[in-house]
Amino acid sequence: MAAPTTTYKMWKRLAGHPGGARQFSTAAMVRVAYFASLAPYVVRMEPGLAEVTIGSLQPRL
Repeated sequence: MAAPTTTYKMWKRLAGHPGGARQFSTAAMVRVAYFASLAPYVVRMEPGLAEVTIGSLQPRL
């Protein structure tokens, strides 16, 4: 199995904290400019899998 990516490491670090998924999603929009037009919200991430909602489909927190 390949070593975890920096993106996955950041997800693991933030996801367990209150608001961490939202922080991660915001950081992804900053890192990849075209993501901002989609407004993604990462719900879950595992090696080889990312569950993401887009725009108005985001859960209300």
